[in-house]
Amino acid sequence: MAAMNENAVLDEIEREIKETLEEIEKYKNKIKSIKAERIALREKLGETIELRRKLIGKHKEIVEKIKSLKEEKRKLVEELRKHREKKREAYEELRATLNKLSKIKQEFKEYSRKLKIPISEIRKRIQMLEWKQQTSVLSLEQEKEIIEEIVRLEKILNEAEKARELRNTLLELRAELVKEKLEINTAREKIRNLSERIGKLKNEIDKLSKKATEIGNNIKELSDEIGRIKERILELNNELVNGTSKLSELREKLNKLNVEKRRKESELMLLKKREELIKKTKGKRRLSLEEMKILYGEVEE
Repeated sequence: MAAMNENAVLDEIEREIKETLEEIEKYKNKIKSIKAERIALREKLGETIELRRKLIGKHKEIVEKIKSLKEEKRKLVEELRKHREKKREAYEELRATLNKLSKIKQEFKEYSRKLKIPISEIRKRIQMLEWKQQTSVLSLEQEKEIIEEIVRLEKILNEAEKARELRNTLLELRAELVKEKLEINTAREKIRNLSERIGKLKNEIDKLSKKATEIGNNIKELSDEIGRIKERILELNNELVNGTSKLSELREKLNKLNVEKRRKESELMLLKKREELIKKTKGKRRLSLEEMKILYGEVEE
């Protein structure tokens, strides 16, 4: 009866050993899986950090390029402002010249008929009359006529000289007008070219700014992913510590169960021998000293 009880206990121990071995195998596989996942995550973490580093470098380059382009654009805008001011001044000078030209034209129109007679001829005629007045014997009437003619001719001469002066002024004003128009056209052309360059720079800056924003978003996403990976690795480390601790507990439990199993097996063996010896004593057979020790001895723990 005692042997049967001991067998039941031994069966229970063997069942526990089996379950513990299964638990140990399960935790060994779990630890193996955790380590594999951690290795993969560490590799991914390194790759992600490297990718983020490259993107940060690229982002920095684009920001520096944008800064450089903005400075170039600022200088062009300042140059554009100066050329627009020059064009405005040239227009004002042009209007002033046109007003002056209009007035001179009107004045020249009044004197231009005097230019029909060459100035040299008028001077020559005055000189002849003055010579005649000085060298000829003239009556009072004749001298009066000569003086009046000289006065008339001198008036014509003054008007002719004035007309010539006005004509020269007209020529100068027309030349000035051409020069001012040229300045306006030059300023307009420069303004057009500068506006085109500024427009291209603005488009390039907008394009690069959009690219910088996109890369910035990618960097943020990678930073978030790096945070998640690190957090997961930390979780795996904790799981690995817990799993290793649990595995150690299970192995310690298995050792104890094996010790208990061996002890119970020894006890069972002694119990069986005692039962056999008891049967022998019932058969009136004498027991040896060794058998007596087994029969009456205590089972060692």
